[in-house]
Amino acid sequence: MSDSGMGQRLRRLVARSCFEVVRLRDASAPSTYGYYLDRVRSASLPERLSYLVEHADARRNFEAILPKTRSVVVVAKRIPVHSHCDPSVRIARFAGINDYHLSFKRALNAFAEALALLQPNSAEASRACTDSAPILERELARSVHIGIVGHNQQLIIPGEGSHYLLAELFCQTDWTHYRQDFAKGGVPAPLPALGCARCGSCARQCPTGALTGGYDVGKCIAYWNTQHVGVLPPAIAVAMGNRLWGCDTCQDACPHNRGEHAAAALSQCGDFCERSALCDLTLTEILTLSQRQLRKRLQLTCLNHAHPALLIRNACIVIANTRQTRYIAPIASLASHARQPWLRETASWALSRLHPVLS
Repeated sequence: MSDSGMGQRLRRLVARSCFEVVRLRDASAPSTYGYYLDRVRSASLPERLSYLVEHADARRNFEAILPKTRSVVVVAKRIPVHSHCDPSVRIARFAGINDYHLSFKRALNAFAEALALLQPNSAEASRACTDSAPILERELARSVHIGIVGHNQQLIIPGEGSHYLLAELFCQTDWTHYRQDFAKGGVPAPLPALGCARCGSCARQCPTGALTGGYDVGKCIAYWNTQHVGVLPPAIAVAMGNRLWGCDTCQDACPHNRGEHAAAALSQCGDFCERSALCDLTLTEILTLSQRQLRKRLQLTCLNHAHPALLIRNACIVIANTRQTRYIAPIASLASHARQPWLRETASWALSRLHPVLS
């Protein structure tokens, strides 16, 4: 097949893909890897984030992801808005859709199969990856001009915002000759400056000060209420407010997310738009269902790898912070009978904040 014929087919394939943004890069290491490594090694990381240091080499060398990688397709998908059924509860936008790891892998594997059909005699492999793999995703996206990393540590696409998910397809085939044919969406390079230094809205709005003078993951609510197993520090628990899972405050505060495109534009790929079961799980159900039942209800959500007791703990904290005394009975039951000691302790803490409301 001629280069022009191949390019034409690639453009059609990319245009038909369900991703809003597509870019291609070579297999060279991200230019900021050294800075990343210095930062994670010098940071005081919470125990649950120790993997950032343990798998640091994989982030530099794509051989650990797919041997003989020669090109990488970087894609971005906008996250639609699905609110929780209880208006007193907030969840991060990514938690409102079904497990995006599975959706991305299905979509990227289908894309890889279509690429393979363009080279029927090739035995070269590919591998679809998401943020569950040791990859500097934001740096890969930045290197192909998809967006810029803002002060809130989110990848921001100028004019589009930061409510996007990223994924990658690592290829043993060298597609870099067709780099321009893999371009879809986003904004043309060079990217404009974000203006973070003059803004500071995300830092001012962050309830724990995690973005004051830089980024302190040890103060980030999104870490504590989705990854930390155990009792939350009281200051963090109070600052959680009504955030049941994750935290989008720094993104909601960002002016680049104002007036973003309507979710109706996301009809190309249903997997990414389907409402998560978490959205329709009431606080009563979270407190009273067994942990086994909760795990089954959440098996298609991004919480499927998290222990269900984390969600129960978060519900106790949200109820205490919002002073919803009608839940005292199920929380009292958890304080006495929950399997995990740290869950019993959290339930007891919640009760101590609810009882003064009754007096």
